[in-house]
Amino acid sequence: MDKLGLFPIGAVLFPGAELPIHVFEPRYRKLIVQSVQDATPFGINQISSDKFYEIGCSVQVAKILHTYEDGKIDLVVRGLRRYVVRDIIESDDSYWVGVVDYLEDVPELVDVLILTKCISLYNEIATTITSIDIPKLDPDSLITPVPSYHIAQKAGLNHKDKQTILEMRSENKRLHFLYNHLKEIVPLLKEAEYLNQIIKNDGYYNPERFFNL
Repeated sequence: MDKLGLFPIGAVLFPGAELPIHVFEPRYRKLIVQSVQDATPFGINQISSDKFYEIGCSVQVAKILHTYEDGKIDLVVRGLRRYVVRDIIESDDSYWVGVVDYLEDVPELVDVLILTKCISLYNEIATTITSIDIPKLDPDSLITPVPSYHIAQKAGLNHKDKQTILEMRSENKRLHFLYNHLKEIVPLLKEAEYLNQIIKNDGYYNPERFFNL
């Protein structure tokens, strides 16, 4: 078992993903400073009004964006490994320290068919959404060994579903979960984008986003 300083927040982070954080509480500022100075990870667990989720993700500070005069910090963290908290103790600096076991996936071959289906639906979202830039995925050049985490980060999941994904220990189960989610939201996103284009163009749908006059 290892020990990790814990930073409970109302969000879920996946291994390999990045998350911007604004740190204002003095105890968590101490955690961040110590993590940077010692080059050690800390842990992020989702917390809601009535529940602390025991399975979280260890992180490292990827970038310090801004340090304020009063000590507050804007930073970006990058997810490393999943873990389960077995016990919690309080540090001398008053933040929680978790006694954790790291979690690994069950050994299995990735179902290429369901992966391809997920990527196809994900790319439909990338094409449909015009308000933000979502790079498409190429199934033949994926560099991540766990593509489900990359897909899940921008798949429009709520916190509950993200936590479900984080807790699954099978890549194929995560991909099947994502496929069922994506095939439901893609038609909804297309309809929403269609209506958005009509509003922008005074009642006319313009897939090219401009008129040739």
